Order: sequence, then structure tokens, then C-alpha cells
Amino acid sequence: MAVRRADEPLPVLSVLVRVEDADVGKCLRMLTTLAHEEIESLDAARVADAAKRDSQRRLAEKMTKLVHGDAGLSAALRATEIFYALKSPI
Repeated sequence: MAVRRADEPLPVLSVLVRVEDADVGKCLRMLTTLAHEEIESLDAARVADAAKRDSQRRLAEKMTKLVHGDAGLSAALRATEIFYALKSPI
């Protein structure tokens, strides 16, 4: 089992992008300062196509940026991009 460190940006992003559909709206409302309209839009998008995980991605990005700043968010997004590029068959 891998140990996740909360002081590194990638684990924060990775954990939050997996928040359950039933919980992500509450998390967005309690943990972010997103406008009510944006959260409502994300709620509607989740109902229309939950598989896209737009709400979870937005939550993960906002919280990673809050905890680790712009540089941490950029590093986590780049690491995620590289990881998934390596996993996909080309």
C-alpha cells in the first residue's frame, strides 16, 4: 500500500478527484469560495453526465491550489497528465 503525503500536491488532487458524486456538491459548498451559480452549474453537469467528473475535478483543483499554491497545482496537473499519457495505449 502506497503512503500518501498530504504535503505533496499530487495526492491532494488524486484523493479529491475521487469524491463520491453524492458528496461532491456538499464539499464544493463547504470547502470552496466558488460562486453559487458555478456550483449549481456543476451540479447540473453532474446530473447530465456524472462520468465526466467535472465537479470532482473543480474541487480537486481549487483545494490543491489553496493548499499548495499555483506551482503545486501546476505540478500536480502535469504529473497527472504524464501518468495518464503513460497508461493509455497509443
